[in-house]
Amino acid sequence: MWSFYMKKNRFNIYILAAASIIMFFLYNHLNFSTPRVFNSPDENANFVFIEQFAKHTTLQIAHAYDYGEWSSYVHPRSTFADFGNYILPVGFWGIMIIYGMFAKLFGASAVVYATPLLTIALAWSLYFIWRKIFDERTAFFATFLFFLHPVVWYYSARSLLPNMPFVSFLGIGAFFLLITPISAYFKKNYLWWVDDVLGI
Repeated sequence: MWSFYMKKNRFNIYILAAASIIMFFLYNHLNFSTPRVFNSPDENANFVFIEQFAKHTTLQIAHAYDYGEWSSYVHPRSTFADFGNYILPVGFWGIMIIYGMFAKLFGASAVVYATPLLTIALAWSLYFIWRKIFDERTAFFATFLFFLHPVVWYYSARSLLPNMPFVSFLGIGAFFLLITPISAYFKKNYLWWVDDVLGI
């Protein structure tokens, strides 16, 4: 089945594969040109906590000085401090833990490339979902336009913000539920409510 599909739509697959490679480099322009420099305070804080989790498996960072009773008021932006002289994140902790585990395996320098990769994986997931709902032509052009959408481009380039990873995990999860053998598993086990809710 997959071999027939690939032969039938080989040209579109090649175009989207080339677009994926090109967009990976465009999404990562800032990461290549100014490594470890983040214009967003939220990104900078996320990177610090990702490194902390990768090295020590914790999101707590000890205060550099003992501020005493003022310790809960002295902290960088995108963080807060408790009375135990620890600085903690206020952002989406999920990206720090998930990317922190990624950094344990591949190093903190590689973690900035995770979001563009997730965006590309989301694009392919949407392509197969759209192809099932509509047709090949619609899915191809919709995916191509998705790559170029300004919001997608912006939040993929801001690679340590949680927006694109969150949406990507939703879309990739929908792909596994709607397209892959996991969908058949739900049907086979008579989970009718999954079929009704997700429209499988």
